Amino acid sequence: MAKYEPIPTKRVKIDGIVDTYVGVNPNNRGNEKILAFIDAFKAVAGRTSDACYGLPVELILAMWGGESGWSQYDTQVENQNWSNMMYVDSTYPEGNIGEGIRGWAAFPGRSTHGEAFADFLQGKRYSKLIDYLKGTNNPKSEKCARYIADAGYGGTNHDKYYDEVIDYLESVRKRL
Repeated sequence: MAKYEPIPTKRVKIDGIVDTYVGVNPNNRGNEKILAFIDAFKAVAGRTSDACYGLPVELILAMWGGESGWSQYDTQVENQNWSNMMYVDSTYPEGNIGEGIRGWAAFPGRSTHGEAFADFLQGKRYSKLIDYLKGTNNPKSEKCARYIADAGYGGTNHDKYYDEVIDYLESVRKRL
């Protein structure tokens, strides 16, 4: 296994919420960068999977990693918003601490973001995904990604977003 420098983290307390703030990934090479990301987020992705009817951990890691440049994009790190959820108001997405950079929701850290992500995907827009997850004991990442893309998660070009997620997914699978 390749050596990598861990992504720096720190415990934070914001508005009474204790969480783990994740810093910028110090690794620049693909393998090390992705391994460090997986190490920093795998446990939270597992809890998010549990809260979202078994959404595959590898898919959660792929989506968050791809959306955040494997924790190297300033906006996602500053907002602690690994999935680019838009800020609507103080109650949505759940657990946000206000509007962050570029209109995205801001969170105290990775756990509150994971909880909000699970809640977000349980909205009406993603009902086909949730029906699928509730109806199977072994959800397939590709099928879940298709439901997510077709619901418009990555914008109007559903096939393009799906292809991007599958590329991220392959990057994660090589390293799990």
